[in-house]
Amino acid sequence: MKRKLTIIFFLLISTMALGQEGIEFKTFSHAEFFKMIEQETDTLFELKNAIIEFRPETDSIYGKVRKLSNTVVEHTYTRTDTLYIDKEIRLDNVHFEHSGSLGIVGVFNHVVFNKSVALYGCSGIVINHCKFLKGFRIDPSRTVQNAYKLGIDWFNMQGINASDVKNIDLESNVFLGGLRAWMDFDNSQNAEALSLGISDSKIYLSKERGINVITGADIWTLSLNNNEFIDEEYLQIRAVRVNNFFVINNVFNNNPEFRAIQLQGFQNLGITNNTFKKTALFDFDNFTRHNRIQMNTFTNSFISSDGFRPFISSIRGKDSIRGFEFYQSKYIDEYRQSFAFQNLGAYNNEIKLLGQLKDLYNLQYDNVSANKAFISMKNLETQRLKYLYKQEPNFDTYFQWKVNQFLYLFSDYGTKPSKAIVFSVYVILLFALIYLFFPNSWDRHGRKRIVDRYTFFLKYMDKEAGIHEVYLEDQKEDLLEFADFKSIIEAKENKVPKIFTVTAMPLYKWAVSGTKLTASILNRVDIMKGTWNDLPQSERIWKSILLVGAFLIAVLYDIFIKMLNAVMLSINTFTTLGFGEIPIKGLPRYLAIIQGFIGWFMLTIFSVSLISQLLN
Repeated sequence: MKRKLTIIFFLLISTMALGQEGIEFKTFSHAEFFKMIEQETDTLFELKNAIIEFRPETDSIYGKVRKLSNTVVEHTYTRTDTLYIDKEIRLDNVHFEHSGSLGIVGVFNHVVFNKSVALYGCSGIVINHCKFLKGFRIDPSRTVQNAYKLGIDWFNMQGINASDVKNIDLESNVFLGGLRAWMDFDNSQNAEALSLGISDSKIYLSKERGINVITGADIWTLSLNNNEFIDEEYLQIRAVRVNNFFVINNVFNNNPEFRAIQLQGFQNLGITNNTFKKTALFDFDNFTRHNRIQMNTFTNSFISSDGFRPFISSIRGKDSIRGFEFYQSKYIDEYRQSFAFQNLGAYNNEIKLLGQLKDLYNLQYDNVSANKAFISMKNLETQRLKYLYKQEPNFDTYFQWKVNQFLYLFSDYGTKPSKAIVFSVYVILLFALIYLFFPNSWDRHGRKRIVDRYTFFLKYMDKEAGIHEVYLEDQKEDLLEFADFKSIIEAKENKVPKIFTVTAMPLYKWAVSGTKLTASILNRVDIMKGTWNDLPQSERIWKSILLVGAFLIAVLYDIFIKMLNAVMLSINTFTTLGFGEIPIKGLPRYLAIIQGFIGWFMLTIFSVSLISQLLN
């Protein structure tokens, strides 16, 4: 009884305060509200200027109990069956009471709306596990100024937290007919108590013009969390003068347009952990270090809304395009492939957006994302230079265009020095392949290397001597030089100071030790005693296999050494460490000069890229 008297008293006071507006609010329970919908004989149920209060004795199945702790908020919905409503619903200036003291709020829970639903100037509503088969529209801005003031005072008189009243939450719903949620409280003094949240829902975007819009203006928070936007129709998400704008864990199958204008307070903006299957459009007037936009979630990147608008003007009337058909993927792809860098206004807006994002990531010390934004800027600049050159060919434009292409290929415009190393290795190997087929002074045997191998094995198989003797015969010239050195030592033994002969003899032994060791090993592994013709028929097969294997190993070793020489020559030339000496002749000698210039140029860019990354 006391509660009813308080309500009546307040309604009288509020009506007097409203003066000339003179809005008279009717009060219903949730049970009465749904009963009125059921008893409505028309196909349209319309209710205006009403307050739906929560009465525990009759409204338990319409409530949501909230249990609060320090870290967890648990929601329990008491309704489990599904209510089907076959009437069009239109609510104007209708407000739902939230019983903060009991932890209970009034909700639309487990309801299937077979026809369209429109809420004008309504507040305090939570919509959970509902389906909207013919469209859903929220527009609290229509008559909200009067009703909203009344709502604040009325609920405050009950000792209820005002923030529980004004929030609109759409949780775990399915919108089959599109979604239009518009929450705009222009210049409200109580904006900090307002929020619009859509979460855990499936939204099928409507083809109706302008139907798919989510707007929060002059409110505290606009948030979209864990939703899936199905179909490819136009969707605009707009936050104007809000403190918190969050788009997290959503899936966008279309080309969504995000607008964040004049963010307030800390300007908390977060577009993170989303999946973008198409191109997103951005219209942001500024960024602060409190903003968070994940670059790696944009599969097809993003474009500037300000840059896209001139494109719309340029194709207006083409193919009978109307409304938001401009935002179809084919037109956005056409914009990205040509207009974005051909039109100066569009180009400037795209560069501005990417530059703002780059600066944002630098403020947050996110070098990976900053580099991605910078690479996108330079790619767009390269496309612009190519277009300008084709329009008016000149050397300066051509040079800048080709330098940009090279810098991207070589090091991602200086952001990835490791790519420069990989590219340098490719250049070194390419020139090494050329040097491989030409003689050089580093390859002692040159083209005779394989011929010498054949000669060695032919001699070995046709001589009574062992393989070590054939080897020593091939090394005869070198051994003679050392033998002469030994003779000199022995001849001068008593004619010179002893220190010379004592130290010279170990030097001789060391000089011939390699040859003698090789000969000793060959003697131990020698499988033939005598000539090939002297071998019994039973031994020829397995010894042939061994001989052919040994021959192939020797040839492969020779080829490896020749390849190694070619690579070393290429590295020597690329790094300009040859000090002018080029140990080759003919055409490769001139190619080596070109490689030296390329190496100097590429190593210079690599050094600059590396220093740039170190400074960052």
